[in-house]
Amino acid sequence: MPPGGRNPWIAAILNLFFGIGYIYLGYKKVLGLPPVVLVVLLLVIEVVVGFFTFGLLSLFIAIFLAYDGFVKAKGQRGYLGTEPGIGYRP
Repeated sequence: MPPGGRNPWIAAILNLFFGIGYIYLGYKKVLGLPPVVLVVLLLVIEVVVGFFTFGLLSLFIAIFLAYDGFVKAKGQRGYLGTEPGIGYRP
């Protein structure tokens, strides 16, 4: 487990579901948005985009988010801009 006490595999699995792993990791902001707002926004985006791309782009987005959550839980930088919350330790 990383120094922050967050399991990278749990973060990755939760991030498969519209970025819920960012809430688990304790981030205050992701891409400038509160994590809960990001989750709702990703849900809408993935449903709309998934409809037009037969789910392929939604799958790509989910895998990207899972990898980013895994990397961030290990204490590395990752790809998406985040702002740690209070008590966050990478």
